[in-house]
Amino acid sequence: MLRQAQPLSQALSEAVRTNNTLLARQTTEQIDSLQVGIFRALRRRSAQEAFTEDGLSVTALCEVCAPGRPEVSLATTLLTIVVSQQVQYFNVGKTMNAAQVAMTVDDIIDRFGYMSLEEIATAFALARRTAQVYDRLDPNILMSWLYDYDRRRDELCEQQAQRPVASSPSSVTVPVASAAGMSYAEYGRWLEAEVAKGNPDAIRWKADYDENRRRLEEPARREAAFQAWKKETGL
Repeated sequence: MLRQAQPLSQALSEAVRTNNTLLARQTTEQIDSLQVGIFRALRRRSAQEAFTEDGLSVTALCEVCAPGRPEVSLATTLLTIVVSQQVQYFNVGKTMNAAQVAMTVDDIIDRFGYMSLEEIATAFALARRTAQVYDRLDPNILMSWLYDYDRRRDELCEQQAQRPVASSPSSVTVPVASAAGMSYAEYGRWLEAEVAKGNPDAIRWKADYDENRRRLEEPARREAAFQAWKKETGL
């Protein structure tokens, strides 16, 4: 079962990116028979491994319908499996019912939609190793595990953004913010200048820089939108 489920996320990513509806349908048809295998296939050994993998975000998978259920997104279906298996893992007196699982899934999509399924499954798998839930498991506990991972994810974003980059064929060495006394914003401006000069390596580095900036800014953007919505609705 694990061997069969392993390529699930990669196949879905390819199907969505290429708008291949046949591949998406064939891949999603596996889901109902791979309940346990899905979680095993998604989780990774470390936060670093989950973060660096090129998986689709939960938000992107919200655009794909679950097999035979056009009113339900694939992201909701897969996250329901992942969350339900955390509930089943612990033998506690006060646990989560189906309604709480569904609301937790909605909260994950709203708050952590920029993460990939691999990251969410890995965050749960890592947290379970040291979790002390005593006689209670509720949505707040599961969400706290994702908040803990999100803090680690911010560190990984920063590390990736400031990693050393090899010199280009034109012998131009990219200054690293942490090593050259250059701020991250200054590094971005340096890249823009190199791109304007036609440096082909700088074009690639600038794409990485922009993606890292997007990852760093996404949590704050989503939180600001959530607070604006609460103010508008009077909650």
